[in-house]
Amino acid sequence: MRIFLQCDDIYFVTHFSDYVSHNYSDIEFFCCYDRERAIDTLSSMKGGFSAVICEKDFADSLPDIRNKILFVSDYSSFGDTSSQSINIYQSVPAIIADIKSALSLSSESVNLSDTAIVAMFSVQGGAGKSTIAYALALAAVTQGYRAIYLNFEEFSSESQMHRHEYKGQIENLLFKLSESADIAPVLLDTLEMDENGVYILPPFQSIEDLHSLNKKSIEHLIDTLVQAGNAKYIFLDLPTGFHKITTDFMEYATTILQVYSDTAQGRDKFEKMQSDSYLTTLPISGKRMNILNMAEKPDDEIGIDIKFPKSGSLRDGKMIAEVEERNPSYLAKCNQLLDLIN
Repeated sequence: MRIFLQCDDIYFVTHFSDYVSHNYSDIEFFCCYDRERAIDTLSSMKGGFSAVICEKDFADSLPDIRNKILFVSDYSSFGDTSSQSINIYQSVPAIIADIKSALSLSSESVNLSDTAIVAMFSVQGGAGKSTIAYALALAAVTQGYRAIYLNFEEFSSESQMHRHEYKGQIENLLFKLSESADIAPVLLDTLEMDENGVYILPPFQSIEDLHSLNKKSIEHLIDTLVQAGNAKYIFLDLPTGFHKITTDFMEYATTILQVYSDTAQGRDKFEKMQSDSYLTTLPISGKRMNILNMAEKPDDEIGIDIKFPKSGSLRDGKMIAEVEERNPSYLAKCNQLLDLIN
């Protein structure tokens, strides 16, 4: 979780910044008392914070950012979501508790239809499903949106996407899910932002932990992510093939992206899936799109919604952020697909 704090009280900002840096490794605070510097930081990192806490009159000068705003005050108030405030004249732990409470109650201002829940699915291993999932999340962040990427693969390939070193673990979240308890506070604690501004969860420690998720806990997780996550996009990177967990997640997706590679195996899988009756019997309401990855030719094809080009940088092991920076056509395809999702 990443929080931006602007306050005119220099003493408070200095004391608060020093305290949280030593005692709250799970929350990253950007603290600032200088207003011009605060505006510059927010302008360069729009969409990159879970919340912005600031002086009420300063909020009018904020750039076009897509963040939850909490006002600095001498009392905490979470009733009216348009003017929620945090009492800074209390202990730092109490301030942190109030911030988490305000964020967990943000569901009152969230329209479920505003969040795109994108399930990444493939029946072909090595098709590039995970690469495209994370690339889309990164492209969304580049556009200024808040994006969450969740990896539910049995054998994660996240190390090829970013260089993030996780500060926490997922066990507490799984425990709360198993209890059917309110998971918003622990979910916000567990979500981390990587170096590219994408929100992610720590990896599952075992396949057993992954498969501990049942339909009820998946519904609870998705609902809480939508309500408390304040994200424009949630990308679900699902296990390859038809697993129970895969089909359960797809039921809650607003969009399902089916990924195939432009190879003999990929095209064979694509043809077979067009006549597969099992997929059509699943209780899926989200729109389905077919993606051909590592396409040899850009020409339109019946049944293919979008083609992703081959990338020498990806083949050479470059991180996705570097690929999108070096290859404008690849980033353009990501943006095109985001438009289709919307």
